[in-house]
Amino acid sequence: MQPFPDFGFKLVVLNEILEKGGGSFLGELDKLKSDPLISRKLAGEESYGETIPEMEIFFRNIELNHADLDLVSELWFDGGNDIYHLIRPFWNGESDDFDTLSVDGFEKLKNLRTVLHISMISDAEIKRFKMAGIEIK
Repeated sequence: MQPFPDFGFKLVVLNEILEKGGGSFLGELDKLKSDPLISRKLAGEESYGETIPEMEIFFRNIELNHADLDLVSELWFDGGNDIYHLIRPFWNGESDDFDTLSVDGFEKLKNLRTVLHISMISDAEIKRFKMAGIEIK
């Protein structure tokens, strides 16, 4: 199931799932992070500041299931989300590389109650949450 066509939005959702300590993909992610080459890139020992293609591909290809989606009760739109540093470890949060352009598919997040936004999303997209009765902070 690919409920979120916008990669930036998918990353926000994935970040929340990881924050909850769950996700059907967690074992695969741990295995990928333990790969010696990926581990060196995450630590900045290789390709400092660059995107780790293997991590980006991994997150793009994750197929979320209903149990994954049910873990999401709040979303944070902020350049400091941990997931961005798994893709580009030394990203400074200043570019628009991970911005959410569309929240299409958010209706599949049945337990979503709160959206906190600091950056990385337009007011028009935030309004979509508000119109659906989701608390905005």
